[in-house]
Amino acid sequence: MTDAALVPIGAEWALWPVTALRSAGWPARLVLELADTGTAAGAADRPASDGRASAGRASDRLAAIVRTPRFREAVTWQNLPLMSNWLADYAARLAHGPAPLRHRRKREIQLARYVQRYTVKNDTIGFFGPIAWGRLAPDDPGVVSVHGGGAEASRSVHFEAWAIERLARRWSGDPDIRAHLCPTRDPSAVLLPDRLVLPRRRPVRLDAEEHAVLLHCDGRSTPEQVLRRVRESHPALGFASVLEIRSILARLVERGGARWTLDLPLDDLMETALADRLRALPDSPARTRYLDRLAALDRRRRHLATTRAPEELAERLTGLTTLVEELTAAPAWHGKLTRPDGRGVVWMDTVVDRDVRLGGGAIAELARPLELLLRCCRWITWRVAEETRAAAAAVLGREGSRLPVAMLLAELAPELSPRSSGLLTRVVRELQARVAKILGAGSGEREQRVRSGTIADAWTDAFGAPGPGWTAARIHSPDVMLAAAGEDAANRGDFRWVIGEIHVAVNTLDNRVFVRNQAHPGQIEALVARTFDHGRRFVPAFPTHWPGISARGYPPLTVDVPDRFVYWSLEPQDVLPADVPRIPVARLEAVARDGDVVVVDHHGDPVAPFVEFIGELLSFLVGNAFHPFAPAPYTPRVVIDRVVVNRETWRLTAARMLTGVPAAGGERRLVANLRAGGLCRFVFVWVPGERKPVFCDLDSGLLVGNVLRLVRRLPPEAEVRFQEMLPDFGGLWLCDPRRDRYTSEFRMVAVDGRPGAVT
Repeated sequence: MTDAALVPIGAEWALWPVTALRSAGWPARLVLELADTGTAAGAADRPASDGRASAGRASDRLAAIVRTPRFREAVTWQNLPLMSNWLADYAARLAHGPAPLRHRRKREIQLARYVQRYTVKNDTIGFFGPIAWGRLAPDDPGVVSVHGGGAEASRSVHFEAWAIERLARRWSGDPDIRAHLCPTRDPSAVLLPDRLVLPRRRPVRLDAEEHAVLLHCDGRSTPEQVLRRVRESHPALGFASVLEIRSILARLVERGGARWTLDLPLDDLMETALADRLRALPDSPARTRYLDRLAALDRRRRHLATTRAPEELAERLTGLTTLVEELTAAPAWHGKLTRPDGRGVVWMDTVVDRDVRLGGGAIAELARPLELLLRCCRWITWRVAEETRAAAAAVLGREGSRLPVAMLLAELAPELSPRSSGLLTRVVRELQARVAKILGAGSGEREQRVRSGTIADAWTDAFGAPGPGWTAARIHSPDVMLAAAGEDAANRGDFRWVIGEIHVAVNTLDNRVFVRNQAHPGQIEALVARTFDHGRRFVPAFPTHWPGISARGYPPLTVDVPDRFVYWSLEPQDVLPADVPRIPVARLEAVARDGDVVVVDHHGDPVAPFVEFIGELLSFLVGNAFHPFAPAPYTPRVVIDRVVVNRETWRLTAARMLTGVPAAGGERRLVANLRAGGLCRFVFVWVPGERKPVFCDLDSGLLVGNVLRLVRRLPPEAEVRFQEMLPDFGGLWLCDPRRDRYTSEFRMVAVDGRPGAVT
């Protein structure tokens, strides 16, 4: 399966033949169990007693969900303290009938949040967000076919990176371990006879002894080996003892010139790397002690993959968490504000038994509208490249004709951050203005329908970029959803596509969670190599402390293409294995040359155009920039051919939403305000400050209460976005053998056939 051909869509674009199928872990109908008449349309005109009775029935149905072991198992994986503090006790009491619950409303809303996540959110985590795979089969005349009923095929449990990093750091401080570790120079630095030149930091001044020692800190030589090599290369220095080497190393570490620790590459098998590092040390009581402790941790991790009973799972997770705390002398559970990802010690991935084929009928209907949207993605990268080049040239114009690359990056840092980038804001607004000009104002209906053939010429003119802005910008990742009443309905032609997101210049399948769990090992690696089969792709060795760095996802990249991917280093500690070559940024300068900004080495020889050199940073910048429709109080559903490219959307301020809402309760009034704004019953809600949207059924007091809780935290002027659920409950095609329906989406990868920058 590794040699499967790309699937053309139009003359210039192709899709990877493999697609990930992301879905909710539970049937969608379960979230409807939370509905009641207390907030339904017209509720304000009915007696309050009717609403209380209906809410009581919803509470009973929620209690039935809580009694389900699988629900408690899922919550235990995500929020062990919640399970330990009160949920396990509440479930035990429910087993004997209705049970009281302290802070009932607050806690039921908290539980409802988990129900909506497990039933209508297409996620990739645990058995409540499982992984499945699909294939694009353009020669198959059908639309969709599914083999397998969705049963669990495999589970794997992995340590969070921070837990293993903390162990490695603590154990590195043991003198019996540290004495045999191989010190390394800062990979971003350049060693000169009298100093170590560091990017964005003051140089480390060196005497002759420090220079000689640092010269041999290559990550492969122990202090004893460094001593032998220094004696050979610098006999006049008269080194007599390894203690002298260790003393100098300690001094260099303190001054930021060297690292002398158990550094590990960032991935989902860091405990294996740590064990390998320890086994490479000379036999000693300390080595044996730490290997035994690591083995004990690993046994507990493996046991978790086979543990299903929620109470037993909670006990085992608690035991593992306690052991990590003992071994690291630090807390092992963190709230989402201090660590948005990896709040616990481990995570779990689950693969389910589903093999989906998307036939030619499905691909043909998606192709033309998707091609138009991909032109927008190409245009975004081209315009961002232009703007970045101009910004870099302006800095050089102010500061001189050449600057260290690290200094130029520091000057451009605000523009390279998605939160503060003025250039990205300008490009997105220009995108939105061009789309609005082509599509016009619409008819005032809630659905605007457009034929691709009608707008194709204007679209091509508006988004006629000559090529992608940088090498990595050849690739984009659409998340698309099939809307049909079932597999049979789709194959009769009764279906449409819905665009969820398009991740610009990012390959969302080049994530460790997908590479590690792919159906045909090696297929993703082969497709990445094929996609970048010419030129060079410059990739930063992402610092481990940068926001968003993850052992599961992007960044960093998972797949390496030898001789094509060139890595450069900006910080002393990064995510790469020690033996991966890196270009030290301290060796590079940016110069104005022939109307461009070019990165050159210390000899003045060109390395790459500046925009190409930082292309991966630009991918990080534009990854979530695909917003072709300008924000407005109301945006209709927009359909091109049979593809929904914009779902019906409303934007309301917190002040408007909370008008007349009492301090206590208030769900009825909030729903009245929302319905007055035209909202439909089923919506996803984006609240400022929240990382992910939440689902809301306006007929569910619990789910409305969750939205109310979030909105009350906002300043009055804050804007909340509501978007219709589409596919809706009648358009969920994915079923299990019991005919229960699931939300789902296909994560695809699109490749631009036009060449980008030449490197």
